[in-house]
Amino acid sequence: MTFIWGLKKSNDTVHYYLRKTGCVNGKPKVTMNIYLSTIDKIRQEIMAVEEKEILKTLNIDALVQN
Repeated sequence: MTFIWGLKKSNDTVHYYLRKTGCVNGKPKVTMNIYLSTIDKIRQEIMAVEEKEILKTLNIDALVQN
């Protein structure tokens, strides 16, 4: 099973990880653990991608109209 897991640090910030669990020798174990970041940094990355997609769309529309 794959899920997003939040770990609260001592300074009250939550750090998020992408985790995958599975059975290893019949026992549940974490088989993958990827650090994602804090929620603020994740939001910044999403906004940056959305802005790039908007710019690409605007550029394509400008070319089609000419």
